[in-house]
Amino acid sequence: MLKGLLKTIILKLPFGRPIADAIKRQLPSYKTSIPYWIKKYIHNAEVNVVQIGAFDGATEDHLFDLIRRNNKWNVLFVEPVPESFKALKQNYGNASRFSFENAGINKTGESQPFYKISDKAFLDIDDLSISYRQISSFSLAHVKALSKDVIPENYIHSIDINCLSLNDLFKKHKIDALDLFVIDAEGYDWEIVSQLDLNLYQPKVIIFEAVNLNQDELSEAKNNLGKLYFIFKMGINYVCFRKDIVKQNDYNHLNKLKAISFNNDH
Repeated sequence: MLKGLLKTIILKLPFGRPIADAIKRQLPSYKTSIPYWIKKYIHNAEVNVVQIGAFDGATEDHLFDLIRRNNKWNVLFVEPVPESFKALKQNYGNASRFSFENAGINKTGESQPFYKISDKAFLDIDDLSISYRQISSFSLAHVKALSKDVIPENYIHSIDINCLSLNDLFKKHKIDALDLFVIDAEGYDWEIVSQLDLNLYQPKVIIFEAVNLNQDELSEAKNNLGKLYFIFKMGINYVCFRKDIVKQNDYNHLNKLKAISFNNDH
């Protein structure tokens, strides 16, 4: 309401239209927001959500406010790092619609080393951003690359974590339907998404971080998902919408955001 009133006032000013257009160009479009598109296609009905790499649930998280507001969303959170997992459970609480799994997801289900920035780094290095706590991965090289020139290598350490395959995770938590699938696995995103059986599960929306994938993984993702999904790049993420649910007007707008699927005919 206030935005509409302000726009009306500006338009009544001399040269109001150029001023309004200039302001509009400077403001970020809400239609480039991932939460906007999630809300558009995932409603507050009985839906099932799986979030892998949930960290603490709140920090720079697209889903946090949506999950808290939509009380019919049943959510399985997966986070491998014990201290992040503890914060995750504290941030969401004990509602019966939430399930939690303290594990990594790989193809074998066998435990393996997991690399992260040590707590000591945040004591020893002045003004170290909290965002470095989110840098953790099965790949030591990946953690080094993202922290180089800021954090010396001796502050990177490994922990052994329990792992599950995606299939075993779904069996354990009795996931028989899936509407929203979100992955943030620091370079292992496609390793996880590629395990999703699209004959059994066809979520309305799949979101995964693509910035750390290599060209072979990106091509495989486009080819495998492009049959069922329109795929769009939003920031560092690929956001995949099941083709049968996307409205023509939405597709036209999304396509301006650089569609990347090999099969984006509508």
